[in-house]
Amino acid sequence: MNMNNSWDFSASQLFSYYPKYEYLDSVVSATGRKDMNLYIDVKGCAQALFQEWAVKHILFNSEGSRQIDTSLFSAIMDFISFHKQYARKRDLNLKMYFFMESGKSNYHKTIHPEYKSHRDSGDFFGLDMEKKDLFFTVLDKNYHVTEKIANKLPDVYFIRLSRMEADFIPWYLMKHVLPKEQVDAALNIVYSTDKDMLQCLDAPNTYQFYKHYKTVKMISHKDIFSHWLKADLDVPDPAEWFPMALSIDGDAGDGFAGVRGVGSKTIAKVFEHVITLCGSSMDKVYERVKQKQPIFSKTYSPSNKALKKIIDSEDIIVRNLKLASYKLLSDYVNGDYPTEVFEKKKQIYSIIENDTKCKRAAVLHSALARTGHEGLISESTLVNLF
Repeated sequence: MNMNNSWDFSASQLFSYYPKYEYLDSVVSATGRKDMNLYIDVKGCAQALFQEWAVKHILFNSEGSRQIDTSLFSAIMDFISFHKQYARKRDLNLKMYFFMESGKSNYHKTIHPEYKSHRDSGDFFGLDMEKKDLFFTVLDKNYHVTEKIANKLPDVYFIRLSRMEADFIPWYLMKHVLPKEQVDAALNIVYSTDKDMLQCLDAPNTYQFYKHYKTVKMISHKDIFSHWLKADLDVPDPAEWFPMALSIDGDAGDGFAGVRGVGSKTIAKVFEHVITLCGSSMDKVYERVKQKQPIFSKTYSPSNKALKKIIDSEDIIVRNLKLASYKLLSDYVNGDYPTEVFEKKKQIYSIIENDTKCKRAAVLHSALARTGHEGLISESTLVNLF
């Protein structure tokens, strides 16, 4: 690989999930909220990180050097700075919750060993194993210092879980950790392209900021099925029913198949009947899953071929619900499970409840200087972090 590093480069390119002010202004105006909670999918928002030019840059600055490239860390600090500046200009009270995982989720792999296994494939631009290992080592060190510094910043929280899928964090925070009155009073926005996040959009004050190539939009609870299935469905509580629809369709991105022969267009046509088969209640579905009982009513004998396929594929759908539903994963985290899971729950709460934050930019600057890292954050960004 050619390591020519002569191109113009800005660290912000590595974490480029920025909204224009107009996108934030539109939902601030629509909800009338003065408090804003952002939930940021770290890996999902670093969309350029695994492009060849980014890999070249990081390796060029890390190979044969005593110091690793810290562009990703700097990019996340710039990202925080941008949003804090926006909040000050709009007189908003901003809190930022970053989330990510490291390693494969033991919970998901136990349910389905092939979960996300395809993501290990690929030649990674022809890199040999040594360079590939170095690249991921550099990323890990960037994540480590980001976690350490971000959790010292006022109103910033960085949650990194080991061997536990972190995508459920926004849902878990809003349902179990943050005070209900705080969530209800705030504008809540999830930054992610992951369709699983649509199940978080269960209230008029909750949105998903979606940015993928040239498609940029704010998704509300009204847009869930039109965004995903490209069809308008008259579904009560669409966020609540989304995991069921996803479990029927499957998720190739996460490596689990749905009901064979039943795609998104067919789901849109029959889903109202699926709701009836479920007793018109996802709470009943979840309770039946926990009790290992059938989730579909046996009192119906539908003539529709797609519905018959869905009923006959109940085992697959239940498996997929366990993989995709944030409700079931949250119940697992909150349950009476091994110490490993309890420690993850404890970790989440300890980060959110942490009040040992730096109060002034000068304090963080001095701390960085003492360790010889004063150049990690530019002076202008450092000031904006507080």
